[in-house]
Amino acid sequence: MLKTVRVAVVVPPRGLSARFDIIPSSLALIKAQARWYSAEHQPTPTEIGNAKLRDKLKSDLKAAMIKVKEVEKGSIQDQHKLSVSVIKSLISDISYNGKAGNNAQPSLAAVVQKAYKRREDAIEQFNAADRPELAEKEKLELQIIEQYLPKPIDSSEMEAIVKRILEQTPGLDKGKIMKSVFEEVDQGAVNKKTLSEIVSKLVKK
Repeated sequence: MLKTVRVAVVVPPRGLSARFDIIPSSLALIKAQARWYSAEHQPTPTEIGNAKLRDKLKSDLKAAMIKVKEVEKGSIQDQHKLSVSVIKSLISDISYNGKAGNNAQPSLAAVVQKAYKRREDAIEQFNAADRPELAEKEKLELQIIEQYLPKPIDSSEMEAIVKRILEQTPGLDKGKIMKSVFEEVDQGAVNKKTLSEIVSKLVKK
């Protein structure tokens, strides 16, 4: 009996022949595409972070949906249902971001951070309106979203990266320095305002 196998077609750059790969995840697709490129065109940390995030959301959604079916009705099942709802909303946000064209966030972590900020704002509003039960639900959603936020890069680490870039390539302007930083780290893990201040400070020296 024949089995249906899902196949992802990886499109190579112009001039190179195509091939077929069984691609189990977004991260595998990124790595497969990278095989056609030189060292200067390897996937960036942001692209890899995006692929890992998509894979984690997909995997966690599947696991949460299975738990909803396995667990009896009650508070535990309600927790899993909330996880399903929140993860689906994050996937929807990411899908919407992909259709935003030039306004799209390059790092999907930034999309998750916006979702996190919306819940924080909602908690503040519900508390001000004396609706603690609604604020509590938002807090539970925050706990779920936290799992998908990247570990932030602190200012000392950012400064060390900028200093090294300036040592290796003196004379870069502010924009090119920041671009070089984002070639080394996931943009979603960087506070851009802090990075801009660090770059301005070091460029003036």
